Amino acid sequence: MIKDRELPDYWLTSGASHSGEANQLHKLPGGPQWGSKGYGNSLRIDVGTKIDDGYRPAGGSLVTTTGGSGLKDTKPPTKPNGRQKLPTERLLAILKRWELWAVLTIAICGGLGGASLAMLLKLPPEPDCENNVWAMISARERLYCAQREANLETVQGLIDAISHANALPQDHPLRAQINQQIEKWSELLLVAAEETFQQGKLDTAIAAVGKIPTNTRVAPGVKDRIKRWQSIWKEAQAVEQEVDKLLEKGSWFDAFAATQKLLSVGNTYWETTRYNQLNEIIQATQEEGKTLDNARRIAEAGGMKNLTEAIKLIENINPKSKIYKPSRNLIDQWSREILKIAQENLERQQWQDAIYIARQVPDSSSVVKEAEDFITLAQAQSQAERKTTRNLDDAISTAKNIGAKSKFYGEAQKLIALWQLEMKDAGYLERARTRAELGTVQDLKAAIIEAQKIAANNPLAEEASSEIENWQNQIDITEDRPYLLQAEDLAVFGDLASLQAAIATASQIKPGRALYQEAQNKIDMWRREIERSQDQPILDRAQQLADAGDLATAISIAQRIGSGRALYNQAQSSIFAWETEIRDRQTLAQANQVGNSATTAASLIQAIETANQVSYVSTVRSQAEAAIDRWSQQLFRLAQEQSNSDIAAAIKLAENIPFYAGNYQEVQRQIGAWKSLIEPPPVVNSPQPPLPVTNPEPEPLAPTANPEPEPLAPTASPEPEPLAPEGQTPPDPIQ
Repeated sequence: MIKDRELPDYWLTSGASHSGEANQLHKLPGGPQWGSKGYGNSLRIDVGTKIDDGYRPAGGSLVTTTGGSGLKDTKPPTKPNGRQKLPTERLLAILKRWELWAVLTIAICGGLGGASLAMLLKLPPEPDCENNVWAMISARERLYCAQREANLETVQGLIDAISHANALPQDHPLRAQINQQIEKWSELLLVAAEETFQQGKLDTAIAAVGKIPTNTRVAPGVKDRIKRWQSIWKEAQAVEQEVDKLLEKGSWFDAFAATQKLLSVGNTYWETTRYNQLNEIIQATQEEGKTLDNARRIAEAGGMKNLTEAIKLIENINPKSKIYKPSRNLIDQWSREILKIAQENLERQQWQDAIYIARQVPDSSSVVKEAEDFITLAQAQSQAERKTTRNLDDAISTAKNIGAKSKFYGEAQKLIALWQLEMKDAGYLERARTRAELGTVQDLKAAIIEAQKIAANNPLAEEASSEIENWQNQIDITEDRPYLLQAEDLAVFGDLASLQAAIATASQIKPGRALYQEAQNKIDMWRREIERSQDQPILDRAQQLADAGDLATAISIAQRIGSGRALYNQAQSSIFAWETEIRDRQTLAQANQVGNSATTAASLIQAIETANQVSYVSTVRSQAEAAIDRWSQQLFRLAQEQSNSDIAAAIKLAENIPFYAGNYQEVQRQIGAWKSLIEPPPVVNSPQPPLPVTNPEPEPLAPTANPEPEPLAPTASPEPEPLAPEGQTPPDPIQ
């Protein structure tokens, strides 16, 4: 391309204008002038363009363009009257210019040279290893791509490199080089697989070494390597399983100890990563285990409140936790215990309590569906409690919602069948109750007739029977109440005839009637009033004789009151007291006979024991006690006399004096003194000489004749004697 080249000033510019005028190229006056100032016009030419010219006024330009853009040519002004050249002539004139051909020659030669040099210096393109069709590339390109993949030094890269290189035929000229590379890559693949195994990727490592060709040097050791890996992995997994079992049992310290075995298994992943993970799991599980133990302690206390509280404590344990499964088992166990409590309330027909308790079973429990069915069954039973046709129909509809696979399906079906049977007769009972609400005898009898239509084998039969009995009682009361009121009015007078008339009137109420027992109670009361009025004079006469001292006659008269009479028990009580009094007097007389004639210690002891048999409530008890005190004094004097010759015998004799004797304390002090003589106290640092004990001469027993016992004065109501001293059992009181 020649651009902005200046033309000599002697060139004439010519061109055909659009009007057909010719421009002449002439030499300007003044000769040629070079430089920007020596030319009035300039020529712009693009190689390979079509020249189009036209007439322009002085100072105008010729524009010539390529593809319509034009080539701009600045021409000197033409003479207005000069001849313009034809386009062909003008083109020939341009083609004859040497500058044009020089430029074209240089451009063509330079372009060809540059293109040749570029082709010589350009490197061949690398094979496209990513998108190549391996069956259509050359062996060298295949080996190039294989080497490139092997240079990645990854397991997959080495596997691909071996696969691509080994795909070439065995008779390939480069086979020796290929095998050499495959040997090298196989060794690298075995090393990379070992690293993969140490990273904890057993399956990947085994799959990787499985790609090693069998004809390589490292191939024979592949099986042993895999066995070693699998053995290490199996050993590590066994340790992990042991840790899991120990965690489920709550043996935290044993679990920590078990993890130490991983430190020597021979795998980096198990010795570091998995070891740390297990220790973290143990620590987390230990904290959760404390929660589990606390929940167990609460649940052991029993009761719905404690069970629900225990469930809430462990309900949010992480599903990935090692104690998650035991916690679920405990939740299921405690949920069943909650259902058991609900069942107990259901059996007591406490429907709402049973439903509330069953709703405490958590949604996370495996028995939640069972709890839902239980609630449905309880709701149905609650609806059927009032045996109306509508309520029974609602109960049947509710119970039908329990599925065939439910634990309560069988019970629900039995209740449905029962309620369906009850619905038929429920109408009879409803109509009977409606009629009975009117309250008249006629309506009550009509209600009974309606209720009796219910079959005996119907579940409502018992309820109907109860209603019939209730309505019959109302009828009985309405019919018999006038008889009882009339009898009470007669009994108010209190005389024998009135009471007998009252009894006769009340006796018209027959057995089995509602007021029969009440009438019988009234009759018994009136009969007792009659018996009391008849027997009281007899008992009063007997008491008068007893007060006068004629106990035998008093007993004979009192025995006239027969068994079952109103005053019979009172008469028997008096008879017993009088018989006891006679027996006590006889006992005291016998004691006086022995004691007053006693000449030996044995006789005195016998007299004392006999006198003590007198009852404490007897009127002669004071006389018996006075005799006991007198005979005890005599026995004590005999013991004192015996102490002069034999202290041990004296002690033995004195010990026969009973605790209820008046001199019992004095005797015990003397026995102590005698024992101190026989068994002196141990010697101390400053022993004091014992004081001499002088036994006073006992007074001789005065000879006593058997005095006549004083006659017992009869007493009407003797005062009770004081209780016997501690340790003695008094005789049975008078019944």
